[in-house]
Amino acid sequence: MYSYIRYPGIDYGINKVIVHENNSAVNDLALINVKIPMNFSANNGYYYRQINGICLPTIDHNNTDYEYAVIAGFGRTEGNGLKSELQIGWLRINPMDTQNNDPNLIYAVTYLKQSNGSLICYGDTGGPLIQYVRGRAVLIGVAVDWWSQLGILCEDYEPMRMYFIRVATKINWIIDKIRKNTI
Repeated sequence: MYSYIRYPGIDYGINKVIVHENNSAVNDLALINVKIPMNFSANNGYYYRQINGICLPTIDHNNTDYEYAVIAGFGRTEGNGLKSELQIGWLRINPMDTQNNDPNLIYAVTYLKQSNGSLICYGDTGGPLIQYVRGRAVLIGVAVDWWSQLGILCEDYEPMRMYFIRVATKINWIIDKIRKNTI
């Protein structure tokens, strides 16, 4: 399915893709082991890092208030095509107690007519939901595609409900797979 991950000028190659064995909407996760270690420092004449790392949340991380988070992806913004540039936006996530009582998901709602248009759409599935915690970027969620399964056009649905896999509930799985698949 995936043969390589590219960053301008760098082909990292893939050793292994580790897919969650209980593949469902709340377990639609995979880890990728790359052949070449990624360099997270600014080098070769760059004044910035070409690639950044992100922290994982603590196992007990949850959202208790209406908090802001960053979404990013190459998904559709209009028409049928995907974007060639990374799209970044902010959204407000709902507190854990308003999220359909599913501790595995993070839930957000946006009203397109009242917002800046930040939402996930086709092509954004698997993208990050990032929250800054004590000054560090933390991957708190992974975008889930539910609307296409229902035949809904994401930009036509009002209010737009977005779901993200809550990464904090998957920490034990991630650590277990990293330990078992260290090369």
